[in-house]
Amino acid sequence: MALRLILILLIVTSLLYSIFNNVYVDTSSSSEYKLNEDDLIIAVLTSGKLLNRLENIENSWKRHFNPENIIFISDDTNKTSDIFQKYLKNPNFYIGVDDNGTSCFSLKQGLTCKDEFLYRLLIQKYPHKKWFLRIIDDTWIQRENLLTFLSKLNPSVPYYIGHTIWYNFDVVPPKYCGDKKPDGVDILNYCDGGTGWIISKPVLEKINLAWPLWRELSAKKIWDDWVFGAFMQALQLPICFSGETIEQFGSFPLWLDNWRDRNYFCQNRHVPVMRHFSDGKMVEADQIFSSFDCTAP
Repeated sequence: MALRLILILLIVTSLLYSIFNNVYVDTSSSSEYKLNEDDLIIAVLTSGKLLNRLENIENSWKRHFNPENIIFISDDTNKTSDIFQKYLKNPNFYIGVDDNGTSCFSLKQGLTCKDEFLYRLLIQKYPHKKWFLRIIDDTWIQRENLLTFLSKLNPSVPYYIGHTIWYNFDVVPPKYCGDKKPDGVDILNYCDGGTGWIISKPVLEKINLAWPLWRELSAKKIWDDWVFGAFMQALQLPICFSGETIEQFGSFPLWLDNWRDRNYFCQNRHVPVMRHFSDGKMVEADQIFSSFDCTAP
């Protein structure tokens, strides 16, 4: 009896903490959730100027997934090129457009526009999915790690997960691409856009009810990962996690000299996604990482 009371008190305390600190706590007794790859959509944001990167994706991590669960959002830059025409025949290749039907800008300037197009598309075409991973065209994915990571999370809980960046505008003022400090935001917790982020179905449903707020934030012309982070904060959907720490979601191997080193990889073998694999390095990484045996001494 006493043990039961202690357990009840612990659960109540945990829930109260989550309410007052905007942290979602999964109180389910199960540590594993039934998950298969078809519960997930992977969305890759790219540009007509960078479609050669899709060749790297085709020859690396995409080979390990069902291609029906992968979609591409581009702009129409270089639309007359052979490679553009090739991908245009792929039914999962979309041209991101704004409300006027005008193609989103290329590269970083168009990411916020492509994000909005993406989430409207997901709501319309994939509302039955449980998880939505948004990455860019130089992000590498480890399939087993990604599915293992998600299998520990309850998809009915609103999750916004990624490689977390804590940005204090008073300490480091915005300095890129004309970025502005969002109104009423002093400290912004957001997921790095290069590594990407995952949201669960309840978050997608909340997004669908808050497009005016999204427009208000995106009109400030700050980077799209900032916009999305501020959007999540405004919806009281902070970065949250369960079972594994947020730092285990992504890493930055090409900022280090030892990313090809087996010991370095095996120390980070749980990581589902890594960023900045451009110029053919993604194919090399996929081959090298597949060859590492982390069980050997």
